Amino acid sequence: MRDLKALIDAGVKAQLEKLEQNGHKESFDNLDACESYYLMMKETKELQAEIYKTTTDYKATRREFADIANFCHMGILACDKEINK
Repeated sequence: MRDLKALIDAGVKAQLEKLEQNGHKESFDNLDACESYYLMMKETKELQAEIYKTTTDYKATRREFADIANFCHMGILACDKEINK
């Protein structure tokens, strides 16, 4: 059986770490779904570059996955705001 709690817990931990590292950056509160998608695609390219390195740095790869997950959540938040208008 899949351990859904372990899956979500690992993601939340990594995402919060990455958000704290990026705390100095502009707020995501006003991003719309298109902007979130654009930024997520940019992060996807960074993840690709990290994965295709000769020697994988799993800590760096984990950070890139967390970045992508955060932008997915920002897109969900933006959609929810529009749905709830």
